[in-house]
Amino acid sequence: MAYSQTKEKTLGEITGSETDANGNLVPGATVYAVPQEISFENLAPRSITANGAGEFDFRGGFAFGTYKLYAKKESDDYPDPSDNFYANPKREPPTVELTKDHPASTITVALVDRAAVLTGRVVDANSGAVESEAGFHGRRMETAIR
Repeated sequence: MAYSQTKEKTLGEITGSETDANGNLVPGATVYAVPQEISFENLAPRSITANGAGEFDFRGGFAFGTYKLYAKKESDDYPDPSDNFYANPKREPPTVELTKDHPASTITVALVDRAAVLTGRVVDANSGAVESEAGFHGRRMETAIR
């Protein structure tokens, strides 16, 4: 039995826009396309940053198959939803199916869950003097000790 060394490559395309929970476009968010079929060829997800208008275009090159899409923009407190610390089990990421009959997909990926932001002060109980100020952004702790 002989096996062919060549395999016809099939290429699909994913484009779309990035919005917040209110439907406003979000420029600069990173969008990830995660293949749902596992192979050595596609172990790592592909990513791209949305342009100034909140739109993204992976510029083709996807093998036909199913992809889950998610986004993050930590500078605006939108954390990585694939991180178990932030994952919302009630929210399923959008999925696209690229096939021979439908090789392209345009989709809107929404950034919905923002990380918590907590701020506060540590005050000396006797003197009332501020000992430190802290801000907690998701997992990132910022402290200024005086």
